[in-house]
Amino acid sequence: MICIDLHEIRHYNNKLIADFLGDKEEKEFAVVIPLSIDKEDVNYSVFYQYALAAYAGEKLSAISESFGYYVPCPKRGGPIRFDFVTTNREALVTLLYALAEGIRLSAEEEGLQFYDEAIQYFSDYFDGRLKSVCSSLLVIAGDHLWKEDL
Repeated sequence: MICIDLHEIRHYNNKLIADFLGDKEEKEFAVVIPLSIDKEDVNYSVFYQYALAAYAGEKLSAISESFGYYVPCPKRGGPIRFDFVTTNREALVTLLYALAEGIRLSAEEEGLQFYDEAIQYFSDYFDGRLKSVCSSLLVIAGDHLWKEDL
């Protein structure tokens, strides 16, 4: 299994990501998204990161033959992890670049397309317009969106 931390590859281009994955015939992957909860705005921070992670997971599941994920407790922290099997390396490289770049740009507020797509995905889920393979991430995001910081 090849483990990929999206924060570690956030400045990689497609070629560097392909080089990182190597030319092995590995089909099992894990993508990790470390969480960084803002102590000044805990609820929005959890909402934001879990909603973006849910959208990333949905995209990963779309290219996977088998897919699962781990959801950490927001109060305890820890990374969100997606485990999956895929034989489509080209799609994986393209998607990893898009996800890492989208998360980086959203965090830096330079380009909000990924953020906008993730928030639309979140809204569509709660409006009943779609089903999600990462629904528990969306439920946690929703729970924190409507909470007030204490």
